[in-house]
Amino acid sequence: MALLKREMTPALLEAARANGAKGQGPVTEQGKSISRYNAATHWGRAEATRRLMPVLDEHEEEFESLRQALYDSLKPQDGFEAVLVDDMADIHRRLRRMLRGEAGHRF
Repeated sequence: MALLKREMTPALLEAARANGAKGQGPVTEQGKSISRYNAATHWGRAEATRRLMPVLDEHEEEFESLRQALYDSLKPQDGFEAVLVDDMADIHRRLRRMLRGEAGHRF
């Protein structure tokens, strides 16, 4: 429920349409590919855990391949869904790390 109701005059409606047309997100495949990583670059843990990957015998290429496969399969439609897919990839990587630790060897 809106606190203030304002009648949409033709001028306000036109201004809203013009404003909305400005920010429709990336349109090229390259732009979409780049923007897909925006959520990960802002997580506080993202850069710290990526630096640890070589020490833990993990490879960023494998992680990115898994992440891309999830994106290809699930096709997130907005930023929230993209964050969920990123979380899925991160949780899978952490689970595999835990299983390796429990088994006492790398597989």
